[in-house]
Amino acid sequence: MATDHCRLEPMSYGDITWCKGDGCLKFDTCPRAFNEAQKQRAKRWWGGDGYLVSFYSFPQELDCYEANPTETSQQKKAGTR
Repeated sequence: MATDHCRLEPMSYGDITWCKGDGCLKFDTCPRAFNEAQKQRAKRWWGGDGYLVSFYSFPQELDCYEANPTETSQQKKAGTR
């Protein structure tokens, strides 16, 4: 009798929840920061655009979040750093 074996595949890039920063002072050194380098890696992993990524919904509520006082409100609105 044959036994079926499951092969677990990541449900999203890196199989972790990433952070967009949302004005966090620590974003540039954060291991969960979804920065440009991670975007390129996700694109290679997926084989193009449309890659699946899991993000924290409210990064400002994470224990590690530290507001960046120098980030402008325009940067916050645009989501750029």
